[in-house]
Amino acid sequence: MHRAAALLIAGALAGGLPGCASDSGQEVAFGGRADPSAATPDRSPASAAAAAATVPAPATAAAPAGSAEPITADGVREHLEVLASDLFQGRLAGTLGERRAAEYIRSVLESIEGLEPGGDGGTWFQDFPFSRWLLPQRSRNVIALLPGSDPALAAETIVIGAHYDHEGPGGGAVFNGADDNASGSATLLEIAAALAARRERPRRTLAFHWYGAEESGLEGSAHYVGHPLRPLPETVLMLNLDMVGRLRGRTLMVGATGSSPLFPLLLPGLCRREGLVMKEEPRVSGNSDHWSFFRRGVPVLFLFTGFHDDYHQVSDETARANAVGAARIGALAASIVLAIDTLDSDERPAFVRAERGKERWTPKAWIGVTLGSPAASPPAADDPGRASADNPRVDDVEPGGPAERAGLRAGDVLLAVDGQPVQGYVTLRDALVLRDFEARALRLLVSRRDGDALAELELTVEPEVR
Repeated sequence: MHRAAALLIAGALAGGLPGCASDSGQEVAFGGRADPSAATPDRSPASAAAAAATVPAPATAAAPAGSAEPITADGVREHLEVLASDLFQGRLAGTLGERRAAEYIRSVLESIEGLEPGGDGGTWFQDFPFSRWLLPQRSRNVIALLPGSDPALAAETIVIGAHYDHEGPGGGAVFNGADDNASGSATLLEIAAALAARRERPRRTLAFHWYGAEESGLEGSAHYVGHPLRPLPETVLMLNLDMVGRLRGRTLMVGATGSSPLFPLLLPGLCRREGLVMKEEPRVSGNSDHWSFFRRGVPVLFLFTGFHDDYHQVSDETARANAVGAARIGALAASIVLAIDTLDSDERPAFVRAERGKERWTPKAWIGVTLGSPAASPPAADDPGRASADNPRVDDVEPGGPAERAGLRAGDVLLAVDGQPVQGYVTLRDALVLRDFEARALRLLVSRRDGDALAELELTVEPEVR
């Protein structure tokens, strides 16, 4: 039995602090702020960007004074093997498997000195309701805080988040979702441990979030921003790690860089310092938890290693994950947090409502919509055409995209695809999967928000543009 799994069953936790892996070794230290005994540093955004661009890549050795403990590939892999094991039966939102995964995350957090519970009522959890297949369900977010040390800035928050749920069992197999998103959850555990182990505390409060029910339509993050446990106006950044376990070479996709003018200045240097090549995407996509924060006016960043043939397949297993690459991305995430934390309050990232990115339903499909919360009205037993609490609602339609050409409008509620009822986000996504990766036409039945009228539309789903 793997050591981490044995410790999980025993109710204990393996030691080991986070860092970043290099090609020649298993760990890389990442940089931090200057020693407090030194002269007061220049914390302007321009200075932060310039410093990031000139700092050389760190050596594969112990972390220097003032920086964090290294994030190790072994540490990431250990958590990954537990979270993506059959113990949790694919972590389907609302099931015992997801609840056990949340308990595992809590058990790790409780062992990390310096972290505090950040959930409801002094717990590590924020529970919330959602619906699937017309049935009420419950999931939970897991939240830890590392309190800020600067009295003038401790009320501000930097959020680092990842969703921990996946697809659960199906067809006699278990969809363990090693990359999606046990990789982000495991890496975030290592980031939290590394930042908590620093000799110098952050100026701002750091909030580490693991979201439930992301695969059901960003339910966990949407609940948090609707019921924030720290004020959203004082949230400086939301940094999202989703599918960071398949790094190819050194190229990392960094999305939503257009949500603040600071990010294009700061990020290239930090990526170079961590040995990564940044593939920048200024637009903000609505397909992961950063979107919930962006809609509330919070600058966001999205770290992502790209789609692959194992996406939402049984084959997305730990053996195919790149723990060395995930550790390197974890080191980058920690460096971003520390760089932002050096800035004074009047220099924090300014929010820009950046252009929306394309909604990607599968590695090869695009329809050009952003979905919001399901329709609020209950189903009517005698009216199968009426919207129910599980029917996704269209929030935005991308100009010129397939959805707009089909006649979809913001506010439309999706009732059926090709005559099959839509029962939640996952059902809709599965209905839109491209067969043989070729464009195809679908018949949609929608309910219009400007009345009780129904509309039948023809939507051509297209291969995504990469």
